[in-house]
Amino acid sequence: MLPKNLEPVSRSCPVVASFGAQYYIVACGIAARLESVLARGDVPRDIKEYPDVGHSFMNDWRLPGPMRTVERAVGLSYCADEAEDALQRTTECLERHLAEGRLRTHASTPNRDRAPVLRWAQ
Repeated sequence: MLPKNLEPVSRSCPVVASFGAQYYIVACGIAARLESVLARGDVPRDIKEYPDVGHSFMNDWRLPGPMRTVERAVGLSYCADEAEDALQRTTECLERHLAEGRLRTHASTPNRDRAPVLRWAQ
C-alpha cells in the first residue's frame, strides 16, 4: 500500500521493494507507480514486481502438509527463487547505501531502552 499523498515519497531515502503480482489486496500497478514517484525525485531505488508470486513469497513457514495446501490456495506460498532474488537485492541495496555512510543515527535518543532513530543524511 502506498500513501494517498505521494509527494513526500519522492524525497525519501533509497528504497528497495519487492512485490508479488499475484497478491490481490494490493492494487495492480503499485510497483510501477512507486517507481514513477521515486524516479521523479531521483531517489535511488530498486523496485521489482515478481509476476508469478503472491504475498509472503519470502516467508518459508514450514507449515505441516495440510496447511501448505491452504497456504497455496490463498496465495501465501514461499517461492525460493524469487525470495533469493529479493533477499539479494535488499542486501545489495543496504550494503551500497550504508557503505556510503549516508545513514546516521539520530543523536537525540533520551531513553536508552529505545532503539536509536535512523535518519537519512542530507
